[in-house]
Amino acid sequence: MSGQFYDDTVAEVAAALQTDPTKGISEAEARARLERLGPNLIAEEEGPSRFAILKGQILSPVVGVLLVAAILTILLREWIDFGVILAIVVLNACVGFLQEYRAERSLQMLRKLASPKARVVRGGVAANVASASLVPGDLIELESGDLLPADARVVWASSLRSNESALTGESFPADKTSEPRAIPTLRSAIATDAYTWERASRGRGRAIVFGTGPDTELGKIVEARARRGARAHFAPEGPRAGGAPLIGGVRRGDRRGVRAWGSCAARSASAPRSPRAICSSRR
Repeated sequence: MSGQFYDDTVAEVAAALQTDPTKGISEAEARARLERLGPNLIAEEEGPSRFAILKGQILSPVVGVLLVAAILTILLREWIDFGVILAIVVLNACVGFLQEYRAERSLQMLRKLASPKARVVRGGVAANVASASLVPGDLIELESGDLLPADARVVWASSLRSNESALTGESFPADKTSEPRAIPTLRSAIATDAYTWERASRGRGRAIVFGTGPDTELGKIVEARARRGARAHFAPEGPRAGGAPLIGGVRRGDRRGVRAWGSCAARSASAPRSPRAICSSRR
């Protein structure tokens, strides 16, 4: 999960993901993990049409209540109130339609952010590979201008900065570090992690992949939007139930499901519905 390794050293991150922080995993191991987990791809789903979006706005409960109120004002011959309610209904439908339509367009753009190529170190040898072939445990190299191909924990950085405006809304690039952070906040997570939609704006670095495909933050947003459920969010900050801060939706104290494969094992422990959650976890 995102931010799961914000307070772990590089050695602890490498051990959790069963990889070497300088040589990466072997080609054979990469192929085995790719076969188990599937490619680093986010499912393409056709979004609703404009008519479907407009229909959803008109048939919403809020509009239904307002229409009932409008009918009552007609029966009471309160024509001014009727006009006001009707204007509110139209305005509500128009604003809701524009917001949802723009959100769907943003979703489509997010799907296109995935980088087609990545520089990965496997068995100590650096090579350019298709980003779809990346797996948790891969060691990737980052340079200025690179678009992040997966969610990864920085293990070495030289003046590395990245543009994370799509993630945090901040217009200025943020410094990246491999040093663990003790305080469980969103800033701690994004200081040590690099996410799929980020672009390196300066410097160089290396990072160990911990999330691919639907297990990335981008994948979770796309999945949440596709389900049309609750609005997708990044990592909540501060105390929650039981006083334990959350990072990426997982309590900091709950590490039992993380150590085998990091993010994917965490999904297995916290979200059994995910068919992509990896493998064994060391409990």
